[in-house]
Amino acid sequence: MSVKTWLFLYNAALFGGWTWIFMELMVQVGRFWKELCFSGPAGNNLGSLLRLPVVQCSSYVLLGWWSPPPLKVLLGFGDSNWQRFEAHLLGSTLKLLLVFQTVTVLELVHALLGWVRASPSTTALQICSRLFVLWFTIARFASSIAQTANSGYLALLSAWSATEVVRYAYFTVLSYGSMASGGLLSVHELVPTWLTWLRYSMFLVLYPIGVSAEIWSVLRALPLIRETNFLQINMPNRWNFAFDFSLFCSIALLGYIPGLPFLYSHMLKQRTRHLNAASRRSNQKRASSPIAKPSSPKQKAS
Repeated sequence: MSVKTWLFLYNAALFGGWTWIFMELMVQVGRFWKELCFSGPAGNNLGSLLRLPVVQCSSYVLLGWWSPPPLKVLLGFGDSNWQRFEAHLLGSTLKLLLVFQTVTVLELVHALLGWVRASPSTTALQICSRLFVLWFTIARFASSIAQTANSGYLALLSAWSATEVVRYAYFTVLSYGSMASGGLLSVHELVPTWLTWLRYSMFLVLYPIGVSAEIWSVLRALPLIRETNFLQINMPNRWNFAFDFSLFCSIALLGYIPGLPFLYSHMLKQRTRHLNAASRRSNQKRASSPIAKPSSPKQKAS
């Protein structure tokens, strides 16, 4: 199997996996929406306006995971409903998320081998931060998280899945073009302009949401880590070594301070470069398009 074929199969598989996760998310949101609209209490603090499906659903999605409890009570959805929703969401998506996010370690291998144009250090930073949050906070304390409201899991899953569906769709088309074109044309010409725009624009909103949810997930897990002594190594021991995982997590959170602006500026540069290139290709196509110009009618000789 050639490298190009492998990259196409890899990207296609990850596109399918993240689409599966995103659809599970939509199913759970739809069920919750239906429950709110048809099974909720008849009375509401803000009246019948908040019974409208669009208002209810958007209120949950936009305010549910970070709004303070008084605001949530005012809007008519308390912690019990939200807790039940996140418990169902966690149960239906966590295993899928563990599988398809962990598989992305292969992207670091691809970068190290030079199979893709990606910085190994940047790739490692993005992948390791996600895996750290996913395995050592969310997966480890899933049962406890399912019993608490405002865990941040909805925001995290929404940002990750929406980003990755578009990203792997883009790379699937790109890798297919590289595999099938045989170098006869630029593979970027096969990618629709709208898909390129989504690939390099969605992060403007979704990346801050995803990072905020990652930080919130770690903060919510810190008390549980201390209570259970998770990965704690106390002295004395045969190695004469002590390790406090809660302290490690606290220090790791400080890494987001330089990490967020570094990665965000890196993605902004990528966005400028790729969108400018896409614009140039689009202009060249229009300029070379054989469209007949309408001829002006000949003036009659006087």
